[in-house]
Amino acid sequence: MTARTTRRGSAADVFRRVCTRLSRMLPARLARYVTGQLIGYAVVNAATFGLDLLLLTIMRDAMGWPVPVGITIGYAVALSLGFVLQRWLNFPSHAHVGPQAARYALTVGVNYAVLVLALGSGLAWAGVPLQLARILAACAEAVFLFCALRWFVFRGATTGDGARVR
Repeated sequence: MTARTTRRGSAADVFRRVCTRLSRMLPARLARYVTGQLIGYAVVNAATFGLDLLLLTIMRDAMGWPVPVGITIGYAVALSLGFVLQRWLNFPSHAHVGPQAARYALTVGVNYAVLVLALGSGLAWAGVPLQLARILAACAEAVFLFCALRWFVFRGATTGDGARVR
């Protein structure tokens, strides 16, 4: 056994099992749509989004940087970490990382221009408090990114034993 593997499996295996169990605890009608993978996506994104908001707040409030700069840096850090965590924990893949990273970069570029900058900055400039504007934009981006990760970036992802992730 390595430091990353226990009798219960790797950290990624444990993460996926916990998310699947949480999904199965939901009423059957809801569990049909709220899969373990969706819960895992939400957990990873909540953590990286918290980092994004923290960095944005520090850069704007403590450092006085312009909003678009703070949004860009916070977003870049959070999404970079998100890619690594999603690939490792939630969309396990043994495919080459290069093509996945390229598809992720394309997805992030579209998401960033339309949902983060245009919607987030637009709401802030319209008078919505900055953090609320960022949260509203994040809700739209969450739906878009989950779909893109599942069916475009990590298409064909498999578990460690070769089973296809559903």
